[in-house]
Amino acid sequence: MNKIKNNRLFLPFLLILIILIVPLAGYGFFNANKKIFLGENPKRLPRIGNKLYFYDGKNLQGTYDCKNDPCHLAKTSLIEEEPLNISVGDNYETYIYDTYAFIQDGEDIYFQNIKNNILISQVKSIVNYGGKLNKKYLIVENKEGYFGLFNTETYLFSISTRYNYIGYLDNEAEYVLVKDETGYYLIDTLNNKQTQIFNEPIYEYNSKVIITKSTVGEYKIFNFNKEDLFPEDIIDNCNIYKNYVIVLSNQTINIYNQELKSVIKTFYDEAGGILEYTLQDNILDIKLDGKDYKKINLDNNEDLA
Repeated sequence: MNKIKNNRLFLPFLLILIILIVPLAGYGFFNANKKIFLGENPKRLPRIGNKLYFYDGKNLQGTYDCKNDPCHLAKTSLIEEEPLNISVGDNYETYIYDTYAFIQDGEDIYFQNIKNNILISQVKSIVNYGGKLNKKYLIVENKEGYFGLFNTETYLFSISTRYNYIGYLDNEAEYVLVKDETGYYLIDTLNNKQTQIFNEPIYEYNSKVIITKSTVGEYKIFNFNKEDLFPEDIIDNCNIYKNYVIVLSNQTINIYNQELKSVIKTFYDEAGGILEYTLQDNILDIKLDGKDYKKINLDNNEDLA
């Protein structure tokens, strides 16, 4: 009986000890590791000596041991001699949080798993043109000068580095312009061909129409089947903005719908003056004989009425 009674007294005492000791032990272990972690980089600097540190807020995601200088997160760059009518925004660091980063180490760029410190691949440059596709893809050029499309959500190449050139525009058409030994054409992000092959560089496009511009500045407008939509006309200037196609030909400016099936607005001078235009963002700036004539806000329906 005394033995049973002693056991009954001991069990509650044991439970109290467990409740007190386990949290204290965990707290001590956490603080010990915290001291080690903070002792290595207490100010959470991006680089100390030859080591890069990657943080997600306060949490250390991984490190990288530099081999050369400079050594930092790689930035996007501009490809020279772009055929597309595009502008590249400010360069930015290509740090893909949680697991991966593009790292500039000397003259080389490495795509690195920063958690496991594993090299995935080596590349020459990373390009980003902004816009809709920019939220999910990076254009990557390998060391041999071939381009592919990298998916930042799956961390995989949706298009392998096999093309002479890749580019895309900020519009609703989720198509990518590619160039290979056969010419220029559009594909989707799964590498499915969407258009015929064009000999001249593709300058602009939407989901229905392609504009080419030759090296001597000659414009042509085609559908995806490579049918010339203005076979009899000399086109002096043309652009695509959202659902509109702007065409200057025979001293007349026409604003078409995206399929070129209807004219929304026309500008011409009855006296035979010379019309020109520039397109800056959503503003169509028309000049007559070199002087200001009209400014059309293409996002304003009243301007197009």
